[in-house]
Amino acid sequence: LTGCAPEDFDSGASLGQFLDDEDRRRLSKALRSIADGINGEQKLLDLKLSGADETVHYMVTNVRPFTDGSQFIISMIDVTERRQAEIERQYVVDNAVATQKYESLGVLAGGMAHEYNNIMMGLQGNVELARMALESNQPMKDYLDFIEAGAVRASNLTRQILAYSGKGRMKVEPIALNELIEALAHLFQNVFYKNTTFQTDLADDLPQIKADSAQMKQIVMNLVTNACEALGERSSGRLTIRTTLMDYDPDFFSQLTIATRMAEGPYVSLEVSDSGEGMTPETMQRMFDPFFTTKFPGRGLGLAAVLGIVKGHNGNIHVASRLNEGTTIRLLFPALDGPLVSRSSGKTQATGAPRKALLADDEESVRAITGRMLDRLGYEVLYATDGEEALQAFLENEEQFEFILLDVSMPKLTGIDVARRIRETHPSIPIILASGFSEQDFSVDLAGKHHCWFIEKPFGFSKFKSLLAEIEKTKNCAAPLS
Repeated sequence: LTGCAPEDFDSGASLGQFLDDEDRRRLSKALRSIADGINGEQKLLDLKLSGADETVHYMVTNVRPFTDGSQFIISMIDVTERRQAEIERQYVVDNAVATQKYESLGVLAGGMAHEYNNIMMGLQGNVELARMALESNQPMKDYLDFIEAGAVRASNLTRQILAYSGKGRMKVEPIALNELIEALAHLFQNVFYKNTTFQTDLADDLPQIKADSAQMKQIVMNLVTNACEALGERSSGRLTIRTTLMDYDPDFFSQLTIATRMAEGPYVSLEVSDSGEGMTPETMQRMFDPFFTTKFPGRGLGLAAVLGIVKGHNGNIHVASRLNEGTTIRLLFPALDGPLVSRSSGKTQATGAPRKALLADDEESVRAITGRMLDRLGYEVLYATDGEEALQAFLENEEQFEFILLDVSMPKLTGIDVARRIRETHPSIPIILASGFSEQDFSVDLAGKHHCWFIEKPFGFSKFKSLLAEIEKTKNCAAPLS
């Protein structure tokens, strides 16, 4: 193991030269203890032995006295394979526990955000309609503006929670990461301390990734802000953003934060590194927990949102940090290859003004405010409180509806289920699916959709009106949801 012949030890080589400082101290202490007759006549130690090729071997070492105690017999058993298996098994267990924790928190966060969106839907919608009903009462409009501003802030927080849960609203398309970073560079100056040295190292010919541009901007800003806080107001500090293209490496990918199987192939890497204070192992274990911070409280979701967004894009994270040396956070996203496919716009045809609409939602406040919006737009509304009721109402009045608005998450039958059944007999009736979750969550169900739209809750009157105007203008050949 050491590369030394037995006679080498007779001519000056010693076991200690193949041990690190800590193990040398432990072995010396054991030898003194045995020589002094303290705590038994032999010692059992776990030592790490550096081999001739600098490979570390884990050795179970037995030390016992020979004759008068001035000499010792040291026997060693190589248990490297067993020890490495234990380390790998513990890594898998730790990753599984962390993944289960984040998934549980994600489910809780997503459920809370969904209910919260329904509340915000009623609040924002009523404020907008109330403002429209006022003519010239400026003080009252000021009050409504203040209420609406608070509701918008609450909705933005909900989007962060959904991002953490991996269910944030996404508009996925091919994007060039280098261009996105260059476009954000001027914004970084607002978060840097004056003594920070900022540099970019962006790879040439970097492939595109399939991602939501707004969410990519959010995670870049979150990582830069986090790095700047780690640097603090030091006399000097360095912050670097680097992009690279890397191939699948099983050894490196086994160290990633998200315990999921990553497909083989090329990955685009986004790396943000700083020369700040670094993190302790305890901090690294909690760095992605919601609202966890080593700074002052009230910092929002920060890195927790980064984790959720990366998971939502089928990516992963690698973190390397040493106390007082700095931190590097590396995000990995599957690289796109092949030609980009542009969307077909389809044929358009003008239609007459809608007359009657079917509205299905299990939340009373959402039904109420959406019904008021439709009433203001001149629609007669038939309401349903669950999926079965919506399907029955359609079958009884199937030729009357100009469009159908379905909440995705309803009891008895989901909005997706209702839409599928309606499509079997009426492939061209416009259907709107509404949810506080991301359209990406339903991408399989909506693949190849025609005459089918998605609207994110909470939505206001103006956004809803624009969508209905789009529906009036668009007539495509319908395809079944599959």
